[in-house]
Amino acid sequence: MLRKYSIKFFLLLSRNEINTKLNDITDLIQAKDKNHRFVHISCLLLQLAATPKKIENGVRPKQFRLPKTHRLFESLGNIIVSSFHDVSDRQWTPMMESAFDVIFKLADGPIKHIENIIKKLAVKTGVKVGGLFKIPLASQSQPAFVEPMDFENAGSEQSQTQTQSSSHHSQATSNSALMLVRFLNCLGKAAVGIVYYVDCTVKDELLRRKEAKQTSRTNQKLQPKQRKSNKKRAKRKTPDEDEEMNETTASSNLTLNSTTNQTIDDDQDDEMCQVFGGAEAEDPVDNEIGLYIQSLCEKTSLLMQYKNILEQILLHPQEYREEALQLSATICLCKFMLLSVELCETHAKMLFDLLKNSTFESVRVAIMILMNDFYLKYPLAFAAYSNDVYGCLRDRSDNVRLAALKTISNLILKEMVKPKGQISEIALCIIDKHPQIATLATSFFSELAKRQHGEALFNILPDIFSNLVGGHLDKDRQLDEEDFKTIMEFLFKYVSKEKQTESLSEKLCQRFHMADNNPRLWRDLAYIMSKLSYNERSLKGLLDHYNYYADKLVEDAVYESFLSIVNNAKKLLGNKPDLKVVLDELANRIEQARSSSGILMAVQQAQQKVKQQPKVPKTKKGKATNSRSKAKASQSDDDDDDDESKENDDDDDDDENNFQRSVKKETKFARTTSRSKRNAAVNSRKKATLAASDDDDDDD
Repeated sequence: MLRKYSIKFFLLLSRNEINTKLNDITDLIQAKDKNHRFVHISCLLLQLAATPKKIENGVRPKQFRLPKTHRLFESLGNIIVSSFHDVSDRQWTPMMESAFDVIFKLADGPIKHIENIIKKLAVKTGVKVGGLFKIPLASQSQPAFVEPMDFENAGSEQSQTQTQSSSHHSQATSNSALMLVRFLNCLGKAAVGIVYYVDCTVKDELLRRKEAKQTSRTNQKLQPKQRKSNKKRAKRKTPDEDEEMNETTASSNLTLNSTTNQTIDDDQDDEMCQVFGGAEAEDPVDNEIGLYIQSLCEKTSLLMQYKNILEQILLHPQEYREEALQLSATICLCKFMLLSVELCETHAKMLFDLLKNSTFESVRVAIMILMNDFYLKYPLAFAAYSNDVYGCLRDRSDNVRLAALKTISNLILKEMVKPKGQISEIALCIIDKHPQIATLATSFFSELAKRQHGEALFNILPDIFSNLVGGHLDKDRQLDEEDFKTIMEFLFKYVSKEKQTESLSEKLCQRFHMADNNPRLWRDLAYIMSKLSYNERSLKGLLDHYNYYADKLVEDAVYESFLSIVNNAKKLLGNKPDLKVVLDELANRIEQARSSSGILMAVQQAQQKVKQQPKVPKTKKGKATNSRSKAKASQSDDDDDDDESKENDDDDDDDENNFQRSVKKETKFARTTSRSKRNAAVNSRKKATLAASDDDDDDD
């Protein structure tokens, strides 16, 4: 039966009889008002009438709109309100959304219709305009009141009454929560509908009127010139041609005037003229749109008066801890934030607190999905929260990580977000345990390698390996060497150009020169260098920068990586005689670094680097006032002198070192004994003075 009505509906639309058959369509919807699926499909088909027409001859056509008083909109509103309480009907929400779309796309002045529907739904939900809403949850519910009874005969009756009342209370609580969820869905859909109405309908109408006025002014300027040319031609034409010319000119003028009047002198009872009047010609269209949005987002507007309900639910998750309610409130808040950049910036902190702290996976997933809309409409509003967005790639939930990766990769590929240092978080997704996340990450880098002739990926590679080398990402995470090799092997297969290899090789050599005493860092850098395809110039660069990594060749993995570089180069480029000399020289130096003299030289260089490190200056606590502080200072100076003499005399034999150690022990022992004697003398003097003072007190 439903299919039969749908086919009949589609035939009406395909014959382009939507304007003449609207009453019949409305009658069909009213007749099937209980069948929400039919109403939903009917509304989807009705939206085809609002499809914008193509611009012809440089003239923007006027959009099709039905009058405010058309009974189609009243019928849709009645169906939404009358079936609002039936929370078991799963077709109600899609029916409501499609009905709202019809009102926004076809009604002249749709916001008034939507506000009337929301007011009626608020009454059914129990929400007051501008007031807080308190919903009794099952976890907070009090036991039902039981009247005094005859305890001798009412044992079983009391328990049965309590069971029935508690189940009834639980059912009522569940229904009230679901009705609130539905109401929040209506608010969110209304906010999105307003965004669409303003960005598409209102803006398009303002542009149409502005272009029409510009066209009329241009035509008015051309009319005098056309009359002069007609007079000149009239002198050369016969009387019959003059009559034809006059008729043609008159008809063209009538057509032009009628078109202009029809374009400019639109009906003044529609919402566009009530809001904007005739100011769109003098002021830019964007300014007018901004003022209109500002009026819709004022505190006195209907939608903004219900905004505090969202804040109450989201700021008190312990009271409203049902997942469906938290999810609906979060989505509704996001849709409210799309109305204006001021609302977006005001509630950004609350939104990202939910993204980090919400215990519900569905809430975090929904926020990440809606990030696409935020960055599309307000690209700079969340610039300060980019770390939080990338941080979702480390979320404990697979679904959140997957949603975050889809959102971030989509924004980067559409060039709405520039990849920065956080791009290494996406590289870590290559080794994610979830197969879909790992596949999506590899697909992202493969697509990025195709952009800008490979430069898009090459430009972010230094940021990736600078954050991943060394094995320490942050305090909570560590990347083992095998996973690091997997990531780098995948990424560096896209580096094939000679200039890219030369640039990366030089940067890695410089990073070797600046590296501290971290063997893991040496191994990671050497592995990256082994994955490059070297040419003659890059191999000469390795030879020129030999001193940057010579002392690191004592590490076996570093030595093997550089040895593989030489062996691979010999296979590919060994036929060139000039390059063969370079390769032999590089191989000899690498082998020399592994000899005993080379290892000794590396140790000496490491010691020299330690000596060259600046010492931390000691803070002065003030001048020493007693002999004991002076003795400590002199003793520390002596110890420093002894340490310096020990560093300078590293080449002496073991006997001399043992002798110096024994001398140091003796001097330290003498100092400690003299200090102990001094302390004993001071203590004896103190005791003597105390005894003398006691004797004087006794004499008195």
